[in-house]
Amino acid sequence: MTTEISFEENKYQIKSRSILGESQVPAMTKFLLNKGIVKTEKTAHILLIIISLLFFSFAMFIFSYYVLDIKITESNKTEINITDEGNIIISP
Repeated sequence: MTTEISFEENKYQIKSRSILGESQVPAMTKFLLNKGIVKTEKTAHILLIIISLLFFSFAMFIFSYYVLDIKITESNKTEINITDEGNIIISP
């Protein structure tokens, strides 16, 4: 009993947008490809997602530090000790 298996490689590629039937590559992707930073559109999209996540996390850090005023200092650290008898001692 033989079974044939075939794969459609082009089925799962990331497609660029098309205007009037003509596909266009986004400007940031084209920039990364032209500068030689990445070799394919797929890697350009992955790199752009990673960069956007880094900027978002940096923005959240700045927001939490300056707007929410969350700061880690020695005065607000709490020390938790467990004695040999099993007692828990919490000291500010």
